[in-house]
Amino acid sequence: MLRSSSLFPFLLFTVALTITVPSTVKASLSIWGFEDPQKSSNQTPSDPDATLQAKDKALESEAIPNRNGEEAEQNKSDAFKEVSPEIDASIDIDVAPETQAVSDPAKKAVPTPTEIENTFTSDDFSVEAFSDLIEAVNSEENVDQDLEVTYDMPVVPDNVHVKKYITLFQNRLRPNFEIWLARSGKYAEMIQSALRENNLPEDLLYLALIESGFNPRAFSRSKATGVWQFMKGTGKRYGLRIDHWIDERRDPVKSTHAAVKYLTELYNMFGSWPLALAGYNAGESRVYRTIVRVRTRDFWTLRESRHLRPETRNYVPKFMAATIIAKDPERYGFSVEYETPLQYDEVEIQNATYLSAIAHYAGVTVEALRNYNPELRRNVTPPRAPGYKIKLPPGTKKAFMAAYSPDKQEQIFVGRSFKHRVRKGQTISSIAQQYGVGINMLLETNGLHRHTIISVGQQIMINETPERVGGKHRIRRGESISTIASKYKVSIRRLLEANNLHKRSVIRAGKTLIIPGHTTASSSKISSTKGTSKTRKSHQIRSGESISTIAQKYAVRMRDLLSVNQLTKKSIIRAGHTLIIP
Repeated sequence: MLRSSSLFPFLLFTVALTITVPSTVKASLSIWGFEDPQKSSNQTPSDPDATLQAKDKALESEAIPNRNGEEAEQNKSDAFKEVSPEIDASIDIDVAPETQAVSDPAKKAVPTPTEIENTFTSDDFSVEAFSDLIEAVNSEENVDQDLEVTYDMPVVPDNVHVKKYITLFQNRLRPNFEIWLARSGKYAEMIQSALRENNLPEDLLYLALIESGFNPRAFSRSKATGVWQFMKGTGKRYGLRIDHWIDERRDPVKSTHAAVKYLTELYNMFGSWPLALAGYNAGESRVYRTIVRVRTRDFWTLRESRHLRPETRNYVPKFMAATIIAKDPERYGFSVEYETPLQYDEVEIQNATYLSAIAHYAGVTVEALRNYNPELRRNVTPPRAPGYKIKLPPGTKKAFMAAYSPDKQEQIFVGRSFKHRVRKGQTISSIAQQYGVGINMLLETNGLHRHTIISVGQQIMINETPERVGGKHRIRRGESISTIASKYKVSIRRLLEANNLHKRSVIRAGKTLIIPGHTTASSSKISSTKGTSKTRKSHQIRSGESISTIAQKYAVRMRDLLSVNQLTKKSIIRAGHTLIIP
């Protein structure tokens, strides 16, 4: 009894579930648009003939595909809306039918191949319309091909090392790279013109981008400088003047012509631009030795060897990455405002002239003049360079030529020039007094001002010009009376008379000569004292002598001795100099 009574509730639940579930499932299928396979609208399930006919029709519908697929899809959509209006009402989205988007006259965009596939139904299909769409898509592909970036240098965008530098330029070096790209607009036209004239790839322009960022004053740890980062020896080899007056490696125009010569020579040597670029960075000798050791001329194989420095191994991928970005900056997220192309007027300067005078005649500032001439290392044009061409801002040549006259210029006579290393306790004034030069001249020669603080170990350029030290010249090895007279544009006779010499006199290195014609005050005083130059005496200063001892020796007043030689009581005299005895 207990066992049968415990099974009764279970049996009751099983019967109820059997009766309820089929009806619930049928109702659910009906709600979502599915018909009961056992139910027919025309025949009852008990009629066997009707069942066979229904099966035959189902087989026919499977054998013959529906040719109007879009109409069937539309019917399904209508059926869905009829069955579930509450769902349609709850989603309030204004979606235009797919066919309406194609026929909308406001949209003139060329359809894609996917859109062409669903554009026409079987009822309104025409070969002509389909051909027109195919032609439109092909024209769009041709436009994309026309916009594709091309290179005239070997570039490998998919190389892993090139991609690394593209990422580097896009992220960590992005601010710097944007400045370099903007600055390229100033020199691109000039550089590409020089490359084009010499039948070199114009993409070599971007070699200057990774070398200096188009900065003429860029200076590397290895002491390379300029837009093209020439070393001193390499620059001189290709015709650039480098001394303490001028450094033409910083001249964008002259250094570009030197770089063109160098790159041409490198390509003729290696026959490969990747190898030529590696030689530009490391030197042609190192690259040649690496080729001999590894026995290949493939740069990417050489790159994996240990014979090239890391800088050279990464140099070529860096160049390729910079070229890829620079030729299509928008694609890589750069918005660049390029600087205006370099334009300037050019004039010839006959003699060494201070930049302050040139700037005054042109109506510009000295700073603006130096920006156009970054090769000038001093505030004066290079001496012994007649016809030197200096660049002026555009539109200032006419004003300069109207005010400039070479004959009226203050001549700058360049004597011995050397460097002085500042010692502890020295100042500009003490150094100027030590070498007998003017403070203003010392400041201007070194590009300093009165408030500049000099440090121990700093090198100061000393220019002993006769104009500033009383018309004197210290004889150097190899010089003669004729060369000194020609240098200062005076006659040999006057030079001999000023120094109590004759044609057969022997001059020695280290002695000092008086240069006539540049110290009018001393000349007038000398002539008024003795009347003629033949009666004047001179004294070569020996070690331990002073102004007072020399005056006592020749029985003259110290004031007259100082006056004739344009000295003061605080002047410092050095052994080897020559004094005029009144």
